[in-house]
Amino acid sequence: MIVNLTASSEPSPRSVRVGMSRGRRLSGPSRTSFADPRLSLLGARLLGHLPWVIVAGAAIATYLTALPNDFVSDAASLIPGNPSLVNSHEWLVWFSRPYFWGSNLRGSLLYRPLTVLSYLATIRAGGVAPFAFMVGNVLLHAGVSVLVLALGRSLVGSHAALLGALLFAVHPLHTESVAWIGGRADLLASLFALVSLVSFLRATGRDAQRPALFAGLAVVAYFAGLLSKEHVITLPVWLTFAWFVERRQRSLRWTAVALVGCLAGIIGYVVLRAGVMESLPRNASLVASRVAEGVGVPWRWFAGIAIAGKYTGLFFWPGALTFDYTGYPAAWSRLGRVAPLEVLWGSVVVLGVLAALAWAIRAHRGLALALALIPVTYVVVSAFPFSPQLYMAERLTYLPSVGACLGAGWLLLRVAEKAVGVVPGRTGLAHLKDLPAPAWARTGWERVTSGFLLSLLVALAARSAIRNMDWRTDQTVSRSALAVSAESPLALRGLAYEEYKRGNLEAARALSEQSIRLKPAAWEPYALLAQIYVKAGETEKAITLYRQTVVELPQRLELTHNLGGILLQAGRVEEAESLFRQIIADRPEFFPSHLALGGILLERGRPGEALELFRRAGAIRPDSAMAWFGMARASLALGRVTEARAYADRARGMGLRLPEEFLRSLERGTR
Repeated sequence: MIVNLTASSEPSPRSVRVGMSRGRRLSGPSRTSFADPRLSLLGARLLGHLPWVIVAGAAIATYLTALPNDFVSDAASLIPGNPSLVNSHEWLVWFSRPYFWGSNLRGSLLYRPLTVLSYLATIRAGGVAPFAFMVGNVLLHAGVSVLVLALGRSLVGSHAALLGALLFAVHPLHTESVAWIGGRADLLASLFALVSLVSFLRATGRDAQRPALFAGLAVVAYFAGLLSKEHVITLPVWLTFAWFVERRQRSLRWTAVALVGCLAGIIGYVVLRAGVMESLPRNASLVASRVAEGVGVPWRWFAGIAIAGKYTGLFFWPGALTFDYTGYPAAWSRLGRVAPLEVLWGSVVVLGVLAALAWAIRAHRGLALALALIPVTYVVVSAFPFSPQLYMAERLTYLPSVGACLGAGWLLLRVAEKAVGVVPGRTGLAHLKDLPAPAWARTGWERVTSGFLLSLLVALAARSAIRNMDWRTDQTVSRSALAVSAESPLALRGLAYEEYKRGNLEAARALSEQSIRLKPAAWEPYALLAQIYVKAGETEKAITLYRQTVVELPQRLELTHNLGGILLQAGRVEEAESLFRQIIADRPEFFPSHLALGGILLERGRPGEALELFRRAGAIRPDSAMAWFGMARASLALGRVTEARAYADRARGMGLRLPEEFLRSLERGTR
């Protein structure tokens, strides 16, 4: 906004309100002028900060309904169910640990230390209450929205950037990232990514001030983004594209410095990640083999295109949002094909983005850079063309939607200008920085147009506010998914587990069986159904179910291990021991069976063998307090009291509460 700073003790008879000009610079003082020049300057500064306040305020207000949300889904195991994290007073050590360290979740290819440190900082500042985590998520989203405005002002102009940033702040497609505590990784990675992009543009401008500082900030922020979530790894492609499109306005020297710094960041990230996860080569080989398998399956190619169309549909009409989109890939996998209309729509979307990008390179370079963010950041999370798994989740669109929202803001503003008869060549988007205010905010059609834009933002914010409450608990998020699709396997399984915890075994059984029918390749519903049988006193029925399922899903060793657990529970120790030994022989790194077999051997009076198994378990998962406690029990049984005490202290340091009987035995052994 342009505010006349000319001091005058007498107001002009033609005083004009800020924001009512048709693009002509005002020569007389406005009604916002002050008699004292210092007050006039202060007023201008306050008005200059107003867009930033509006965007941050819109983001925070939209997500106030998310503040009462609880730990849902993986977040419950990752944070409050993770004693290693909750009781940790160390910081740097988390750079040497994988993402799910200390929890009962496994994700060997995930390395996000800064995200984990953000959880730890929240715990140290506000405890383990979910409210503190939700406040952090909302504030991070507000920060990202403000950075969208900052980036947009450099690319598409002040007013289009403001509209695009407001769209980003209130869009319902972002509720999973913000209203779910587990979405913190997307928020942090996007925050650092945008800091990197804005800093890069500041560093590489021809008349840039302190380019070395901003180039360094761009590199550091990029590396921080990688340590938050690996999805930002393709940003150097955008930096290269930015120089190519605006090479006459961008410094080649500082572009090269930033790119070399980012390349060094990628190398450092890979080295850190490889050093932390010893199983990385094996897992990378597994992923590569799955990718190779997918290349020869034609329907997977079409599925990747169709998913891009699904995301686009949700962006323009975010009515049917759910946490479970597995129904689409599951149906495609069962049929071995994708519906032609879905492929056609996805193709239109992909070609449309590429065509718009090609046009913008010639007509509006800043818009081209905004649109380029969509494919550059989306390709990492897309299922096209060779993804090892077909996966769809709303949170994956958080960073790609930055470009989409800025492009939509530019388009909406352009349409609004056309509607009110603004001549693009004279007062169009090329001169937005010279406009005192949007040309469509005056009277008549202008008010109708501005009213429509305001109504659109309010409607999106209201949809987000309602959607936030779906993430309140596991039960509410599952029920909301079933409201979208009655054939949601994950939602059915979630509700089945909730009914199981309440003791409603018949309802839990029916829901589990329905989930199995919809997604027979998933092992978790079988395990839950077996638990239901055991709780209902039908142990033999659970054993029969497991035996059948092990044959149908031989690659899922979790099922074989669970069968051993039920056999042990039923007193069939020999069978259980044999099964656990078979699992360890087939897959030596399968941690749960080492722990279970060690427990059996310890109970059967063979502490030496048990200690060796517990040590192997601790080598596989050093974050397991139960492995260290097993070593302590076996060492005590062997009479190695000092060793047992050291192991017990290690387990206790991870947050495990040791049984009183064991502590008494340890104390007697010490005496």
